Parts: sequence; structure tokens; C-alpha cells
Amino acid sequence: MNTVKINISDELELSDIERTLIDNDISYRVRSSKKSTFPKSKNESVDILLSRYDLKTFNRLTNNQYNSIPLDKNPRKKMSIGKILLYAYALIMTILFVKYYFQSKVYEETKNFNNSWNYNGTISTYRWKESNKIHSVFHDINYDLNIEITEGFINGRRSLLTYDKDENGIIEKYIQFDKAGDTSAIFIDINQDEWVDKSIQFLENGHSLILHDIDNNGLFELQEKK
Repeated sequence: MNTVKINISDELELSDIERTLIDNDISYRVRSSKKSTFPKSKNESVDILLSRYDLKTFNRLTNNQYNSIPLDKNPRKKMSIGKILLYAYALIMTILFVKYYFQSKVYEETKNFNNSWNYNGTISTYRWKESNKIHSVFHDINYDLNIEITEGFINGRRSLLTYDKDENGIIEKYIQFDKAGDTSAIFIDINQDEWVDKSIQFLENGHSLILHDIDNNGLFELQEKK
């Protein structure tokens, strides 16, 4: 297995890479290269772990813009008893937290949907119980229980993608998809007042229609057609 090290400038860079990996059915793991997943300085990074076989596909999809380093195969040093006890305590507290968290959510999940999490607790997927098709996917990229990216699906096909980059609960960007999976519209809340300030509609003839709400009254004044 190789380690692909990526310098993170913001959370969306990692989410874009994860989206590429998920869309192409590439198995991966995310590992913090230092103490925190999202660095305080520009020199820190997170590692994405890929197999040698999947690494070739990943490099092709990303135009070889990321460097890979083989994992250290030397045996790890033995941990001290103090560290073992600390990890055991952290594991117990995590299990208890997850247990009570899911108990608090059980009534939200029993009627129409089944909910599952990925192995590191950053992606929550809701599926219709009847058809097992995906209904929605929520991404908590930095493990703080706030959702930064949300995906909506219709009949198992992605129809909507939203971003809350600064985690203030206000969606900055909505991306809408057509039935073929292509982007059909983009809605942007520039000043974060929960109203759309700019709308970009992609038309069937290849043109696009751009609408602006200049005076922030909820109505579009300026229209551009390209």
C-alpha cells in the first residue's frame, strides 16, 4: 500500500478528492499525518491511503498532481502502558457516545430510511427501506458533528449537492443535476442571508442563463444569456 500525502488548504479540497474516489469505487482510508486532521499551518497535511493498484487509477484521474510515498514497513515501537490505557479510555468513551447518539436518533430512522456510517464516522448515508436506494448523504469532514456537504438523490441518482463551508448552518452553494448526472443549475448565496443572490441555469441548447439579485430583495433584476 502507498500513502498519498495531500496538503490541505481548506476542507473542500479533501471532499473533492473523496468524491473522486467514491465515484470511481476506489477504496481508501484517511489518516491524520499530525495531531489534527485539519492543520493549523500550511505545512501540515492529511494522508489518503490507497492500494498500489488503486493508486494508478487515482493518479490518472488527478493527472498525477499528488505525490505518493510507500508506507513504512518497519515494525512499530511498542506503546507504553500509559498510552494503551489512554487509548482504551478513549475507545470506551467513543463507544458510549456513539451508543447514546444513535439512541437519540432511532425514532428519526425507523419509518422510511435506514442509516449507515462509513468506517471513520465522516459520511452518513440514508437509504429507502423499501428499495434500498440512496436518499441522501451527509459529510462531516472534520469530525465535529457539523455537516459541511449534503447530497440529495432521486431514484438513486444524485440530484442536489450543497456546501456549508464555514459550518454556520447557512448553505453557500447549491448544485443541481439533471437525470444524466450533469450539472443543470447552480445557486449561490453570496452574502449568506439565506437568499439566493446568483443563479446559473444550463440550457439544453448549450447556452446558460445567469440571473442576479443586485439589491437583495429576492427578485432577479439582471439577466445574462451566454
